[in-house]
Amino acid sequence: MKKLLIFGFFLFISITSFSQDDRYSQDVLRSQTIYANLGFLSLDLNYEHKLMTFDNGYLFGRFGLGYWVDWAILGGNAKFSLSYITGKKNSHLEFDLGARYKGEFVHSDFIDTGGFSQGDMLPIVNVGYRFQKPGRPFVFRIGIGTESIFYLSIGTSII
Repeated sequence: MKKLLIFGFFLFISITSFSQDDRYSQDVLRSQTIYANLGFLSLDLNYEHKLMTFDNGYLFGRFGLGYWVDWAILGGNAKFSLSYITGKKNSHLEFDLGARYKGEFVHSDFIDTGGFSQGDMLPIVNVGYRFQKPGRPFVFRIGIGTESIFYLSIGTSII
């Protein structure tokens, strides 16, 4: 029993050490990223997770929550998209396809606090530039698209 426990301990240590080597590799983008996104009249926080690695790029899933404003109307949004990122060194081209739910905050009078109106489901189609060195945490994004006309993002990779 003692030999089995020692063998299991060393097996666990070797598997953990091997998996960390790939996770922090200097040749690939890190698998999880959080960034703040400032767009034209919008601000949101996003989380990305790497779904697949290809020979010429990566596929990320993205989830974000934030606020938007349009002529004295304030609202909130939630978005889901898939991002395909190409490039090998620090400069990457990224494409986003997805959908966002966009609703507005409603106030009827000073007594009633109001609520959240029924919103619209809108498409996300973005094209942008991403600066991120493989194996490094800093992320900078800039681009154009249907989500917020233009956007600027700064964030960090977690893992």
